[in-house]
Amino acid sequence: MKVKRLNNRDVWQDEIMTMLNRFGNDDADKRYLMELNKRIVQHINNISRNNTSVALRKWNVGDNAFFYSKKRHRTIIGTITQINRTSVSIDCGVDGKWKVAPTLLATEKTGQEKRG
Repeated sequence: MKVKRLNNRDVWQDEIMTMLNRFGNDDADKRYLMELNKRIVQHINNISRNNTSVALRKWNVGDNAFFYSKKRHRTIIGTITQINRTSVSIDCGVDGKWKVAPTLLATEKTGQEKRG
């Protein structure tokens, strides 16, 4: 007999369903909804941290990269000078130095996100 392995998503979904069932039975109060909100926010933050961590591992100091600047309404190209915990520092020459989220970077040659 196979035993189903639960991953974090399964556990999280089970907890949410339990809370929603309480809410559906009309015996939930403000505390249950606040706890549900807290768990959802924690889950979203965990996903975001994981995405940032994965994206950071794809880059090295000296790599060429580009990103789209909403401030300047165009693509900015530069060289990575420093990799921080949540951002990447890029020297873009005449366009200045930028700190950018690693999830926004793409490789200069392909225009695609860099693959590990």
